[in-house]
Amino acid sequence: MSGGQLVVLDRLGREVKQFKLSSGLATLGSDPSCDIRILLPTVEPHHATIAVHTNQTVIRNVGAGETLVNGVVVSVAALREGDELALGGRRLRWLYARPAPHHARTRPQSPGQCHHTTTHHTPTTLHTPTTLHTTTHQCTLQFH
Repeated sequence: MSGGQLVVLDRLGREVKQFKLSSGLATLGSDPSCDIRILLPTVEPHHATIAVHTNQTVIRNVGAGETLVNGVVVSVAALREGDELALGGRRLRWLYARPAPHHARTRPQSPGQCHHTTTHHTPTTLHTPTTLHTTTHQCTLQFH
């Protein structure tokens, strides 16, 4: 369950942008130094952080503005699949990364040979217009 993606929602709840987050810390806010910039006057320069750990993801409000998880104001909260976040009125959704599906195929057994199974891994590809590597890229969201 390591990593996932933060999905930006428009006013109608449609997904408009996705940020892939692997393990580590990502900062959200309006400041140019933030990993994910949200350019709204209601978003603090350093509004929140998201810490992605192996077994959970945690959001922490670090600014004077409110951070909401599923409509409830939080200072710190562990995120669950599909939780809706709001920072300064901008809505986002947290989705955990999906493990690659495992497809097992069994080869027919021939006389005098051992029976074995070959496992094929099909990688899961998520459409991510912007990939965030927490400290190497900065992404800016501009909304009108």
